[in-house]
Amino acid sequence: MNFTRKRSLRFLIPLILLVGLVIFLSLRWKVWFSNLPEVSYTPSDTIDRLTLTPGQDICHDVTVSWRAGSEPAKSWVVYTSDSMPEIHLPAMASRVESRGGVDVFYSAHLKGLDNQREYKIQVYTDGCSNTDSLTIAFPHPDSTLRLMYLGDLQDIDLAEAKKKLDSISRYYLSTDLYLQVGDLIERPMNSYWDLVYRSVGETLMKRRFVATPGNHEVIKGFRKKIDPRWKAQFNYPLNGPAGQEGLSYYIDHPHCRIVSLNSNHLDRPLELYRQLSWLDDVLGSASQPFLIVMMHHSVKPVRGTRSHPIMYSLVRPILERHKVDLVLAGHDHAYARTTHPDKDAYRSTTPVYLISSFSGKCYENGFSPIFDRLGSGTAFYSLIELTDRSLDFSTYTIDQQLTDHFRLLRPDKAEGQGRVPSRFEELGLDLPEYLLFDQFAGNEKGRKKRAAYQEALKKRLSNKH
Repeated sequence: MNFTRKRSLRFLIPLILLVGLVIFLSLRWKVWFSNLPEVSYTPSDTIDRLTLTPGQDICHDVTVSWRAGSEPAKSWVVYTSDSMPEIHLPAMASRVESRGGVDVFYSAHLKGLDNQREYKIQVYTDGCSNTDSLTIAFPHPDSTLRLMYLGDLQDIDLAEAKKKLDSISRYYLSTDLYLQVGDLIERPMNSYWDLVYRSVGETLMKRRFVATPGNHEVIKGFRKKIDPRWKAQFNYPLNGPAGQEGLSYYIDHPHCRIVSLNSNHLDRPLELYRQLSWLDDVLGSASQPFLIVMMHHSVKPVRGTRSHPIMYSLVRPILERHKVDLVLAGHDHAYARTTHPDKDAYRSTTPVYLISSFSGKCYENGFSPIFDRLGSGTAFYSLIELTDRSLDFSTYTIDQQLTDHFRLLRPDKAEGQGRVPSRFEELGLDLPEYLLFDQFAGNEKGRKKRAAYQEALKKRLSNKH
């Protein structure tokens, strides 16, 4: 009898585990493997999706990209400055097949330009109507470098997207680079690419756009991949690890090295090894005063119980070993800032981990004490100003309210000394935190979650005072 019972249990336990696995996979199937169908489309014979991206040398190189029709045609760029003669540069064509149609994208790399000049750029494709010219000036190596950091956009409403852009319009002319940390679109579909270019394309993407891919740019499946239109539109330097060229990359300015890490493919052992090795190398070889790393998924998430074990256990040690200054992330649709505690000196130091969102979609934030600053329920943007000795960081709500402010200072370096962490200065202790999230369900469960959130908020406010 006992033998029969043991034998039954031997088969019953695996069966229960198998049934549980099937139920779990069925619940997660759409999230992990299913894509909404994309409506068929045919691109027009008009030049559109004009995009400027920096080359590896921010001060001298730029790439211009555009889309035109569905069949390759002769294309070129004409650029000039002041009294210099026009220069004609042939463009490379890239035919991209998506789930909804076929696009042809073009790109031309302009290298070694004079950062003392202002250039006019015009693009041409045979048989396609023309566009207005672009005007571009380069940041000077000795001047203050001005960056704007934006989290997820992921808009589905054109009017709402343009309203948010109006709030940052006063910074357009003074911003050298826009850093966007993924989830630029809601889904990898032509309709959403159209929406984002109609809303932000006329401003952000014509002023040197620096992006990292997010999970909403991913086509799901057993072998998930970044939407091929992402790489065709955003032609970044091909200095990334094998298999991730143009998705993971770095760009240089005398004040900083900016590294973009594609965090969507870190669940594959080979990709993980290649990207971690590459990240270690490009951070270790940098000679600039400041190091900035941008990626979609955060090391220390702010959304409830969410966690990223690979980011925390494997990526974080590399960032901290190389004393990275800023780690910019998104994904959580809220704002958070965490400093790295210096246990020996009992003070905050770098890396400074940041999460931000520029989206109308908001998620509930957690209240872990590791977060120095929090924000939720609205969109945020951050301004970063760098010299060779200091980095000033300010975050605003969409309503122009300053909600975070700190400064990093580079210490004097002794001869033969390795990289030392920047000195952190807190400048925002008296600034209000905008914790406005209130998108709870109207049922009993939602009411309980709202009550728990309000209680946690009261506790945080009382601890701050």
